[in-house]
Amino acid sequence: MSQVKQIKDAVDIVDVIGQRLELKQVGSSYRALCPFHSEKSPSFFVNPHLQRYRCFGCGARGDVLEFLQQYEGMSFYEALQSLADQAGIELKQYSKTQDDEAREKIQEILSASVKYYHYLLTEHKAGEVARKYLKERGISFSSIELFNLGYALPAWDGLLNYLSHKKKFDPDLILKSGMIIRNTTGRYYDRFRGRVMFPLKNHRGQVVGFSGRLIENDNEKDKQQPKYINTPETILYHKASTLFGYSELFQQIRKKKEVIVCEGEFDVISSHQAHVSHIVAIKGSALTAQQAKLLERTVEKVIITLDSDEAGIKATRRAIQVVGETNLDLRVIDLSAIPGNEKAQDVDDLVRKNSAQWRDVSKKSVSAYEFLIDVAFRNHDFNTAVGRRKIIDELAGLIKNIPHEVEKDFYIRRLADKLSVSVTTLVKDIEKFGQSESVSSNKTSSNSQTTNNEDQDSLTLLQEYLLYLLFNSPDDLVLKNAEKLRGLGFWDGPAKYLLEALKNFKNDYSLSGFAETLAEDLKATLMDWYHHPDYSLDEQGSIWEKEWKKSLKKYERLLISNQIQKINKKISQLEREADGQTLDLQSKTEEKINDYLAQIAKLQGKLRVLLTDDL
Repeated sequence: MSQVKQIKDAVDIVDVIGQRLELKQVGSSYRALCPFHSEKSPSFFVNPHLQRYRCFGCGARGDVLEFLQQYEGMSFYEALQSLADQAGIELKQYSKTQDDEAREKIQEILSASVKYYHYLLTEHKAGEVARKYLKERGISFSSIELFNLGYALPAWDGLLNYLSHKKKFDPDLILKSGMIIRNTTGRYYDRFRGRVMFPLKNHRGQVVGFSGRLIENDNEKDKQQPKYINTPETILYHKASTLFGYSELFQQIRKKKEVIVCEGEFDVISSHQAHVSHIVAIKGSALTAQQAKLLERTVEKVIITLDSDEAGIKATRRAIQVVGETNLDLRVIDLSAIPGNEKAQDVDDLVRKNSAQWRDVSKKSVSAYEFLIDVAFRNHDFNTAVGRRKIIDELAGLIKNIPHEVEKDFYIRRLADKLSVSVTTLVKDIEKFGQSESVSSNKTSSNSQTTNNEDQDSLTLLQEYLLYLLFNSPDDLVLKNAEKLRGLGFWDGPAKYLLEALKNFKNDYSLSGFAETLAEDLKATLMDWYHHPDYSLDEQGSIWEKEWKKSLKKYERLLISNQIQKINKKISQLEREADGQTLDLQSKTEEKINDYLAQIAKLQGKLRVLLTDDL
C-alpha cells in the first residue's frame, strides 16, 4: 500500500470537511453549502463510502487531499503532511500504485508524442509541407510554439517506432493512450498520419489527447479521409470535458471573465493572433454540461459563435439547456449576420479576411434568447396572424422554461412589444403552447430530424437514469444488473469503463469496496451518478424495482427504435443510389434492401414483445 493511500485511509473525509463546513446528513451522505461558489440551496455532497466530495453547482470535486488543496490553497505535499499529522503517521517517501504508474506512463507517452510531432514540424525537413501549409493559413511561429503544434508523418509507423524503439514504451500502453491502432491481425500502426497535430490539454495543462488536421494532396486516398480525427475516449481523454485553448489562454480568459466558444482549433489560434484571446474550441458540435461547469469556475459569460441556420438554432437551444444548470450568462455571435460574411464562414476565415472586423464583432454578442427571438421574426411574417402564431409556437416553450422569473418577465415583455400585443395576451398563449419540452425542440427542423434528435436525447437521459438506479441498487443486485446493462450495449466513455470494472469485480459488492478498485477519475464519475442531482429515489424495495424494470424496458425499446431508424436511413440511401444504375446493380441493391427490411421486421418483432409485456 502506498503511503498516500495509507494516510487517506486513516482519515475520514467527513471529519476533515466537517471541521471547515457545516455538514448535514442526508441519507447515507452529507450535504452543505458549497464553499467554492455562492448558492442559497446546498448542492455540495460528501460521500463517506467513496471518500469524495462533489458540488453539483460549480463542479468542484475530489478526494480529501484535493479538498485541502482547493479549500486551503495547499500544495499536494502540504495537504498530505497535514493529513499525516492528523492521523499520527510519519510521512516518508511513498510509492505509486500500479494504476498511478500506468496513468503516469500514458501521460509520458502523450508528452513524448507532443515533442516528437513538434520537432518534426519545427526542425525536421519532413515538416516542410506542414510549415508551408500553416504559413498559407497565416499561423505564426509564436502560435506554433504557444499551442505546441506538430506534424505527423504520412508513414504508418513513424510515431510507433519512436515511442516503442527509441523511448522503450510498451506498445500495449501506447495503444491505451490512443496514439496507435491495432488491426485484426494484431499489427500496430499510427492513428495520425500526414496531419497537423493539435495537442489537447485538460484544465491543469496536461496533454490528454490530440486532434489531427489532414494536409490534403490531390491523390484519391486523401480525398476519402476525414479532415479531422481525434484521440478516442481513453482513461485520460474525455471529449465532453475538453476545451482546446483553455489551458494556453487561461489568464486572458480569467481576466475578461468571459469566453468565446467556437468549433475549431484554427478558430482559436487565428482569433488569438487577432488579439481576441478569451476563446476556446469545443470538440463536437455542442457545448456540454462538463465544459460549462469548467468554464463557470473562471468566467461569468459564455459566448457561442454560430450562424442562424437550422444547426445554429439547434445548438443555441441545446446550449440554453446546458447553461441553464449554471449561473453563466449565455450569449451569441451570429456569424451569418456579419456584413460581408453572409455565408457564415467560421471565425478563422473571418479573421483572415478582416481581423479588425472580428475584434469589433467579438464585443457585440446578444443574449441567446434575443438571438432566437430575432431568428423567429426573420423566419415568419409578424404582420400576418399566421406569422404571429408561428412565432409564438416557436418561442413559447423556450420562454416558459427560462428558470429565472425576472429574466422570463423581461423576455415576455420584449416579445409582447415586438408583436404589439398585451403581456396578458402573450402569457395566455405561452401557457397554451408551452406545455411540451419545447426548449430542446427545434420548430424549424424537419419532422424526421427532430424525432431522431429527441430519441437520442432520450437515450442519453435514460442511460444516466439507469446508471443512477444501478449504483443505488441493493448491494446484492448491482453486479447482476450491471450485466444486464452491458448486454444491451451502446455504452461508451466512463460508463463503459465502470461497467467493465463491475464485470471484473470478484468480491461481494459494496460501494466502498468497488470504489477502492477504481482510478480517481472513475471514482468521481461514480459519485456523479450515485448523487445525480436530477433524480431522487429515497425509497428502496418495490419502488426501486418498479423504476428499474420500467426504465430498462424503455431503454430497450429506444435502442431498437434507433436501430430501425438507422436501417431506414441506409434503405433510403440505397434507393437514391439505385436511380440510374444498371439492371444488374439495381438487382443487387434490391437484395440489400430486402436484407435490411428483414432486419427491420425482426427488430419490430422484438419491439412488439416489449410493448406487449407493458400491457
